[in-house]
Amino acid sequence: MVAGCASVPEDIPPDPIGHFVDVHSKPWSVELAPDATVAEVQDRPAGTRTQEVTNPAGAARSYIVQSKEGWDVVVVEELRSGKVFQVEGIPLPWRPISDLCWASNRYLCFDRWSQPHYGLHYVVDVETMKLVHIAPFPDPMPATQPAISEAEVAVVLAEIRKCPDWRHAHSASAEGRATQATIIQVLRRIRQHSLDVIREAVRRHEAETGTDDWKKLFMLNKYLFAWPKDAPKVKGPLVPGMDMSDEEYLSSWPFTEDGSGELVLTGDSPRYYAGPGYTATRHFDWCRKMLGLRRFPSASHN
Repeated sequence: MVAGCASVPEDIPPDPIGHFVDVHSKPWSVELAPDATVAEVQDRPAGTRTQEVTNPAGAARSYIVQSKEGWDVVVVEELRSGKVFQVEGIPLPWRPISDLCWASNRYLCFDRWSQPHYGLHYVVDVETMKLVHIAPFPDPMPATQPAISEAEVAVVLAEIRKCPDWRHAHSASAEGRATQATIIQVLRRIRQHSLDVIREAVRRHEAETGTDDWKKLFMLNKYLFAWPKDAPKVKGPLVPGMDMSDEEYLSSWPFTEDGSGELVLTGDSPRYYAGPGYTATRHFDWCRKMLGLRRFPSASHN
């Protein structure tokens, strides 16, 4: 499938889920998941079916099954031919799928929430068996947001500035392990602030230092957000602003959980990175939208 604008039907089907924004407005596009496909499979997937729905004409049905990794997979069956298809390659495969439903006989819809307030809406054309539209959406949010406290931003900015250099936090030495522990203490203090405050501090630090101090902000983004323990099997750059398709960049690395669920810094700083310049604020926004905030024990976050 070619990314970009998709074929838009003359009569755009209504949104059967009723999102807060118009997720079916023109132009239709699949650029948010250029590698996604609807692939025919030889054997009907095994396992418990959930959210099973049949289109109004009774010609096709769809349901969710679990992959061997325990992730949700959308399956579509043509009831007359007996052919079975599944949707593959959509982002964030470890996140659950919700609201599987038919917008019409032809168009199947479902959502995948990135976090409690943001998600992606998908439309599959079952006549061509292609993913034809992806649209981001929020849930209803208050019209006004509280003003960001300049004092809080200054506190977070000071924490970022004094955070030790990751390059000196090598786990092979006692001094390096002590530096790792100090970094974690700084990150724990930062996480007590709101994401809006943290983002503004990240934006200002990035504006001051450019790419010279990118590793501090990269660590912060990996610490705050809900990266999976194991990297999903995806192709190409998943993170905007960086060509990072290696497993370590798509998982919770360089952090691991201890017995209490807290994160500890166990990965050493990479010696070099030859990809595009790191854009920390853009990375922060992507993580916030697509991953959501990590759940930390015995702490409150927003």
